[in-house]
Amino acid sequence: MKSLSCCAALIVATAAAGCGNKLESLLSSSPLKESAVTLLNETRVPSPLVGQTWRLTSINGREALADVRVTAVFADNGRVTGSAGCNQYFGGARADGAEVSVGVLASTRMACSDAVSGQELAYLSALQKAKVWRVVATELRLGPDANVVTLVFRAE
Repeated sequence: MKSLSCCAALIVATAAAGCGNKLESLLSSSPLKESAVTLLNETRVPSPLVGQTWRLTSINGREALADVRVTAVFADNGRVTGSAGCNQYFGGARADGAEVSVGVLASTRMACSDAVSGQELAYLSALQKAKVWRVVATELRLGPDANVVTLVFRAE
C-alpha cells in the first residue's frame, strides 16, 4: 500500500506541477487520487512559525513595554498581521526554511502616546528587516541575520 500511495503522490505532484492535462483528467477518475491526496496532506509539515499568535517580549535587546500588547501572526497564505501596540498592521510575509521575508507593512493610523508610538515604529522597522527566524522552546526569534536577534516573541 505504501508504494501505491507513493506512486499516487508522485502522479498528483506531477499533475499539480502542470505536466499535462491528460494526466490530471486520468487522475480525477482514478482510485489513486484519494490515496495520493491523503498522503500529501499527511506529509505536509506545518511550520511552527505559522498560525501561532506571537507576543513581543523584547526589541533590539530591550524589554518591550510591559502594558502594551504587540503581536505577530504569520499565516500560511503568505501574510502577517497583528497589533503594533496601538495600531493594527498587515502585509506580506513568507518563510522558507530558516529564512523569512516581510514585505511592506500597512497599518491603521490611530494616535498613540509617544512611548508606544516610538516602540511601534521601531517594531515595524525591525519586522520588515527580519531575514532569519528560529523557534527556541516557546520563543520566536527574528533578526536581519543568523547572528543578530532584534525581535523576541513568546507564544500566547
